[in-house]
Amino acid sequence: MPLTLDEKKSIVTDVHSTADTALSLVIADARGVSVSEITKLRADARLINVRICIVRNTLAKRAFEGTDFVCLRYMLVFRADANLKSHLYFRIFNEIPVLFLVSIVILAIVRPFQ
Repeated sequence: MPLTLDEKKSIVTDVHSTADTALSLVIADARGVSVSEITKLRADARLINVRICIVRNTLAKRAFEGTDFVCLRYMLVFRADANLKSHLYFRIFNEIPVLFLVSIVILAIVRPFQ
């Protein structure tokens, strides 16, 4: 039975709140894993305070918006082979943190505001 709109909104809200407080996130493909294996994995994870949640990609994309894991949205888009952005966009997107780091180092060495 398909999920209703309210159920989907509830899932997105739940995953978003978890992602807001999470320190790390692991995404895995669960195809081919038996129910008994997933049940054992969930039981083991509960013992070490790890949350396992199986979510559709479309709901995950919505849930990660506005969190520290927003870059995972691009991974999910690539996985679905639905990328609409050029390679230049991603090259620039990849270099922005480096430019900030270099700028901070230069400002720390030069100290123009003393």
